[in-house]
Amino acid sequence: MRCPDCSKFVSMENADPEVNDIEGQADIANVIITASVRGVRNCAECGTELKDCDMDMEDTVDVEQLDGFKKLTEVQQAGLLAALEAGEAEIEVEDNGGEVDEAGGGRYAKNMLTTRILYKLTITFKAVESGNEVTVSIEHEGDLESKNAASEFNECC
Repeated sequence: MRCPDCSKFVSMENADPEVNDIEGQADIANVIITASVRGVRNCAECGTELKDCDMDMEDTVDVEQLDGFKKLTEVQQAGLLAALEAGEAEIEVEDNGGEVDEAGGGRYAKNMLTTRILYKLTITFKAVESGNEVTVSIEHEGDLESKNAASEFNECC
């Protein structure tokens, strides 16, 4: 590809993915994580954006399978499930960065780009223990992944 700034035929390098939006929503005993991500391929000479691709990623987290859930008391576990079902649990998803791996591209093979976004999920809810209301939180770290052929990236310039 020819870079409009360098006026040379150049190779491309992958920039870190840009997370535009990441959030979580309760779905009974699951939390559905969704993210809107932009992948960019830059000129290896000057760094000019040459191609980009918008990706929508999704992951479903089974709350009952989380280590943090298993460490809760039975009363707290029931309280968390009830809070999720009633929409009363606070769900926070934090972007922990991302990476792009490139593979293939040899003779007769597609050049594939795997974009991986790391996240930290925190679920906070109110539980009643011994007549007192306490705030309980559990955390989970996970990742979202999207595989795209290099041909799916759109030219920016």
